[in-house]
Amino acid sequence: MGGICGVISLSKREQTQAFLIDMQFGIQHRGKEPVCIFHEPGIGMLALSHGNKQQQQYSECGRYVMVYDGTIYNACKLQMKYFPSQYGIGETDSFLVVMLLYEKMGCDCFKLLNGQFSIAIYDRVLHSVTCVRDQFGISPLYYTQINSEYMLFASEVKGLLNVPGIVPKLNFTALDQMMTFPGLVSPQTMFRDIYSLKNGHFLQFSNFSNNEQEMFWDIIYPKQDEASYQSDEYYLEMFAHLLKDAIRVRYNENTGFYLSGGLDSSIIAAMANVLTDQPICTFSIDFNDSRYSERKHQEIMVQHLNSEHKRLNFDVEDIMHLLARTVRLSETPLKETYNTASLFLSNCVAQCSVNSILSGEGADELFAGYVGYKFDKMRNETNISLSERVYRTKIYGDASFVYENSFENILQANQKIYSKQFLQYFEEYNCLNGTIIETKRLQNVDVIHKRSYLDYIFRLPEHLLAGHGDRMMAVNGISGRYPFLDKDLVELAVSMPPHLKLNGFVEKYIIKKHSRDFLPDSVINRPKYSFVAPGSPQLLQLKNEYIWDLLSYNQISSQGIFNPEYIEQLKLMYSEPGFYLNLPFERDMLILPITLGIFLQEFNISNL
Repeated sequence: MGGICGVISLSKREQTQAFLIDMQFGIQHRGKEPVCIFHEPGIGMLALSHGNKQQQQYSECGRYVMVYDGTIYNACKLQMKYFPSQYGIGETDSFLVVMLLYEKMGCDCFKLLNGQFSIAIYDRVLHSVTCVRDQFGISPLYYTQINSEYMLFASEVKGLLNVPGIVPKLNFTALDQMMTFPGLVSPQTMFRDIYSLKNGHFLQFSNFSNNEQEMFWDIIYPKQDEASYQSDEYYLEMFAHLLKDAIRVRYNENTGFYLSGGLDSSIIAAMANVLTDQPICTFSIDFNDSRYSERKHQEIMVQHLNSEHKRLNFDVEDIMHLLARTVRLSETPLKETYNTASLFLSNCVAQCSVNSILSGEGADELFAGYVGYKFDKMRNETNISLSERVYRTKIYGDASFVYENSFENILQANQKIYSKQFLQYFEEYNCLNGTIIETKRLQNVDVIHKRSYLDYIFRLPEHLLAGHGDRMMAVNGISGRYPFLDKDLVELAVSMPPHLKLNGFVEKYIIKKHSRDFLPDSVINRPKYSFVAPGSPQLLQLKNEYIWDLLSYNQISSQGIFNPEYIEQLKLMYSEPGFYLNLPFERDMLILPITLGIFLQEFNISNL
């Protein structure tokens, strides 16, 4: 785990070196030292690492210079296929293979890579930089420009904000995305004029007036009238093989495992347990509040694995203590508090000589794990209004499909909590006015695949992987690794028939079928349990002055974004002793106003 940053000036001004140093300090927590620094007139790039490994490559011809963060898992296979005479380089330096591939085929090589990576490649001849982010967005990358003269990029927004002349301003469209969808959708960030490089995309900085991101990979489900499937036995055999290989290439002696007690993390730990003679290291969070606790299921798995286990008790007071730091690390307000638990857990991992964690992200999105997939089978909507049909057609390309809630209900709730002042400009910031997804991906595909693609866009890159994963781990030098997001395994999942994902009302069917040889029946058959943590009602019921000040009438009024009268009503309701929200089915309306207040303070952003 580390990070990269860089700056390029079209006129090759010397200020690039000063900007590079500024950015380094902004992301210094991602690595102990800059292990690689490259600087020439008009260009500067560096890579940080918590280890001492080289994170820079020069092409043999001298034309290209590359800095990078991450890992390429199929480097050996690519070396054997494309450079058989250079035996062994894939084992010793996977990114040397990337450089050779880039020299050979340019940006077409990115689609061949199976890994997690952010890469920047400088072309000395064209004086241009190409930035690329992996297929799922595990390794984030952000960029901005100054006066059409400098283009800057970094693994975190904090690196960019550390440069003089870049003033943090709130992106109201991104805020509306947070209020409308599960989280941010790239390229939006919470900072105006600062953008996230989309997963599976690259961007070339050569002409600052044309900075269009280009896609090199995407999930493309088969059209229903064109789909051709193999036998169920074929998919089960291939799934077992590819998941085993995905775990093997991500596992080493310093790897630990997050163990929630659910199916996904359990099968990864159980399969890895077979690969070693030593007890594996597992980690879990347990909430003192029984409504959030999964301790019973965690203990079953710890006994089954005979692992060296660390269980951390976590409560609403811990959330309170870590909330501000979590918001700053996340670089966004929060829609739930679970990131605080992730940070707490990674703090523990860092003290146990573990430098990478395997966990189950991606399984729910690719194998129909969320309850919405079951709802789709039961949904029978009638009397859909014209305006609702228009919104659904624009966003999903399908007037009959609903993701989490109707757009009319979402807009009604949002307009109730937004201030009159904000609503005056709402049409300018309404996220539904812009393009959110490639609607052609949803046309004429099975409803299970339709929802899966939206989960992949709305939940994975910016929320689960960048926020919940990267930010909470990188600060402690931990690399999050996700076997279910192995490119080969994902492409197999995309090719599978829907009934291997949701069979009747049995979610993640193929994972459960495969798990019979590895897991106790009680883990396989337990109902899906969402990862949730105590929210704003529990924080308010602490009667903590800090939280109450963030939601005070004067504070909310001065920000100009939320309706202070409505916030007061919600405060009275949520602070009643015993009041409880059934997350995630009920919406926590106050956690985002709380954490937005923290966000504005942490980044010194002025009010509306």
